[in-house]
Amino acid sequence: MGVIVYYSEISGQKEVKKRQQRVMMILDSKSIPYMPIDITDPARENEKDFMLKNAKTKGDAKYVLSPQIFNDEEYCGDFDDFELANENDELESFLKCPKAQNNNIKVANGTSRESSAEAEKKVEAPVEASETPVAEEPAPATTDEVKEVEAEPEAEAEEEADE
Repeated sequence: MGVIVYYSEISGQKEVKKRQQRVMMILDSKSIPYMPIDITDPARENEKDFMLKNAKTKGDAKYVLSPQIFNDEEYCGDFDDFELANENDELESFLKCPKAQNNNIKVANGTSRESSAEAEKKVEAPVEASETPVAEEPAPATTDEVKEVEAEPEAEAEEEADE
C-alpha cells in the first residue's frame, strides 16, 4: 500500500487545514505516491480507529491532530516530524520508502541537484556532426571583379559630367 496520510476533511482549525495541504503538496511535488484517508468519513471508521490507536501524541496533548503519516501500518510521524524531515532532505527515510533514483532533478532556477562529484564522474559523449546543411559564405571576389565594381562609380560620374 505504501504511504498513507490520515487527514480531516472537516476541520475547524485553519492551521490544521494548512498543514494537511502542505503535506500533500510536498508529496505531490516530489512524486511520492500516497493514499489520503479522510478520518471524518463515516465509511472510514476502522481506519480512524487504527490511526488513533497507533499515532503518538506530542507533549501534554490528549488527542492526535491530523495529518498523521504512516507507511502501511508503521507509524512515521505527524506534521512536525514530516516538516523536519523535509527540511533536512530526509523525507524518503522518514517515510520509510526507497529514495528516488533520479539524482539529476531540474529545479526552478535551472540548476540541478547533482553534486559536483557526480558531475565529474560523467563522461561527455563526443558531439557528432550535424546532418543539417550549413550555409556557406560567399567566395572572396577576384581581382577582376573588384576592378569592375570600382569602375562602375567612375562610369556613372562620367555620364553625369556629360549631361
